[in-house]
Amino acid sequence: IPTNQLTTKHINLKDKAMDLFQTMTLAAKGDAESQCDLGTLYYCGQGVPEDYTKAAKWFRLAAEQGNAIAENNLGVFYERGIGVPQDYTEAANWYRLSAEQGHAGALYNMGELYHEGNGVPQDDTEATKWYRLAAKKGHAIAKYKLHVLSRGAPN
Repeated sequence: IPTNQLTTKHINLKDKAMDLFQTMTLAAKGDAESQCDLGTLYYCGQGVPEDYTKAAKWFRLAAEQGNAIAENNLGVFYERGIGVPQDYTEAANWYRLSAEQGHAGALYNMGELYHEGNGVPQDDTEATKWYRLAAKKGHAIAKYKLHVLSRGAPN
């Protein structure tokens, strides 16, 4: 089971038709948060048919505007090959952009890439650095990974 972290939030669609219409309208006008929300809706199949290619499209549009959540999510898509061809180097690029904004999941995901050597050179010292940054943001799995790496135990 992959432990890289995709960030989703529950989007409350009480008045589903109206909220979805508003989200789609704002996303089409270039609103990064709405684009990210729309990517989440397509990923989860909430209010729209599940469509990973469309989710990747909307995450990319938001990520290209510097939305940290979308950058992280696009990184997960590239790492796992969801809606886009699998590309660890591209995943690392998106994670790094998100991590530079302090996104805890992206900090953790960078640690995972370095620990596994996917898209970046395998380097447990560098992995530890990223895990530590994520742990400082309260990321529980990063705290566990730090514990495991400090003991020299395989995970």
